[in-house]
Amino acid sequence: MKMKNRCPLFGCRRAESRSFTLIELLVKRSHLCCDRTFDKVERRAPAHGQVKLYSFTLIELLVVIAIIAILAAMLLPALQQARERGRSSHCLNALKEYMRFNMTYMDEYKGYIPGAVGDGRGSYLIFEEIKYTTKSQRHFFNCVSTDDYKAQNDYYAYAAKALPNSNNVNVALKKEVKGQRFALRGINADMALLIAKKVKEPSKFFDNGDSRSSDFKKQMASAYTFAVTGNYSRYALVHSGKVNVNFLDGHVAALDREQFYTSMLNDWPYDRNNGSNISINIAPGVYAASGWRLYRGK
Repeated sequence: MKMKNRCPLFGCRRAESRSFTLIELLVKRSHLCCDRTFDKVERRAPAHGQVKLYSFTLIELLVVIAIIAILAAMLLPALQQARERGRSSHCLNALKEYMRFNMTYMDEYKGYIPGAVGDGRGSYLIFEEIKYTTKSQRHFFNCVSTDDYKAQNDYYAYAAKALPNSNNVNVALKKEVKGQRFALRGINADMALLIAKKVKEPSKFFDNGDSRSSDFKKQMASAYTFAVTGNYSRYALVHSGKVNVNFLDGHVAALDREQFYTSMLNDWPYDRNNGSNISINIAPGVYAASGWRLYRGK
């Protein structure tokens, strides 16, 4: 006997019909599509002792992929932040080691700390000349966040405050040595020294720190900071908007922009009259400036 009043989609009696959710309709629809597409596949119940294999439908597969994509989008920023924290920690440890070399030099060479050499070469040339380090150890003076981390270029290094023939520190705290011979490099070059014994507040006076060229691609040993405009290498906000630096008392810290300005202004004694405009690189081709601010040191 023919059965009337059947649902044309599911083949059930209307009297026995019920409501379906959207997901159930989509899944049922996908099964119907699969039945029409693979109508030559014989569907049999598994024999005794056999395991029945189930395959994912297209809808189920898409749902799984969507869930994975959502989870990945949620986790990726956290992974990137963890990676950056690791790089910043590595950078701070390198700067602490850098200051240990500075202090050793200071103890042996009458209270001076090496600055830059010649036209902006790193102070590791001085350390190499007196056998503190070797050329293969220059990565001790580089930030791991840069592509030039293991490069042995004379100019790629953490910035130092004392520059020969230029000014990025209180002139009363700098001594220049003209025509110093660097036998290992086969050159004669001017050398700048920081007179650390004259610094009255070592815990507020930093020396070496993160730096970048104006295109933000290279780390540079020379950093131009006071009253300069345009594309120069400077100290730079590298790690999540902060610059890592080492201080003369041996501690290291990550400074935000305002803290950097404050520390730089601490290099000069406060006299109620003089000050400077301090700049720092923050992105490729972009630098920030403090505007005119008074010195605030002792």
